[in-house]
Amino acid sequence: MSEAIIRWAAGPVIRATVLGPFHSYEALAVGPRGLLGEVIQLDGDQLVAQVYEDTTGLRPGERVTGRGHPLSVRLGPSLLGRIFDGLLRPLTGLEGYTIPPGLGAAPAERCAFEPRLAVGEQVHGGQVLGIATNPRSRPESCLVPPGISGRVRTIVPAGDYADDETVCVIEDADGRAHEVAMGHDWPVRTPRPITARLPPSEPMVTGQRIIDTLFPVARGGRA
Repeated sequence: MSEAIIRWAAGPVIRATVLGPFHSYEALAVGPRGLLGEVIQLDGDQLVAQVYEDTTGLRPGERVTGRGHPLSVRLGPSLLGRIFDGLLRPLTGLEGYTIPPGLGAAPAERCAFEPRLAVGEQVHGGQVLGIATNPRSRPESCLVPPGISGRVRTIVPAGDYADDETVCVIEDADGRAHEVAMGHDWPVRTPRPITARLPPSEPMVTGQRIIDTLFPVARGGRA
C-alpha cells in the first residue's frame, strides 16, 4: 500500500505529497482515524483527495494510506434487512447518534446457500449460481459476477456459509480459476452491466396517500 503526507486541508478536500504510486479514484484511509477518502486528482508527486467523513482535527503531516483498489461497495445477500449509509457502511446497531470515524464495511455474515449449478456446467456472467437466504429476508438469486464465464470446476453443497466464503470455482477458457462467493466488491463508479432495461409496469403502493396520489413510485424505479 502506498502512502502520502498531508500538506494542506480545507474541509473535505486535502492535498498530500505522495511517497508511492497511487491511482485515480483509489480508496484511501486518511489520518490516524482511517477516514474514508478517494483520490480525485494526481499531479506529479501531489494528489488531491475527497474525504467522505468529518475532517475536524485533521492536520498537515498526517499520513494517507492507499487501499490499492477503487472506492467500492460490498454487494450480496447480507444487504437486505439492514440500514447503511451511502457507501454501504452498516448503521444498524450503532450506539449514539453519530457515525464513528473510520467506520468500515459490514463484517461477513452467514447465509443459507442452495446451489443451482453442477460441476462441469458452462456458465456466464449474470447466470444464477444459487439461492442465498440471510436470517432477516426472503431468498434471492445469487449470480455469477459480470466478466466471468467458463466451466464450473467445484461448487459447495447446500448449507450455511459466510457471504465472503468461496462457494464456486469457475475455470475460464484460458484455464484460470475464478473463486466466486455469494457477495463481491464492486467499484462505485463502474455501472453494473445489463442485458436489457425493463420498463416499470406497476406502482409500488406505500400506504401513504400523499405519496401514492401525488408522488407515485414505480416498482423497480428510483425515488
